[in-house]
Amino acid sequence: MMLKTQMFIHNFMTKLTNPIANKEGATAVEYGIMVALIAVAVIVTVGLVGQKLDKVFDKVLTELTSVVP
Repeated sequence: MMLKTQMFIHNFMTKLTNPIANKEGATAVEYGIMVALIAVAVIVTVGLVGQKLDKVFDKVLTELTSVVP
């Protein structure tokens, strides 16, 4: 009888603490945070480079319109 009670308690505690020991959810959250940070970095970089490219194209357009009638 004592062995059955111990097994029951052991199984109950294992089922109770199993979600806490599961690390897969934390990994998914970490990947999500990394993807979000990469997306922000890409958006900022494209915004800054886009502004500089806009100025370069405006300069080229100005030069071309002055040369070509």
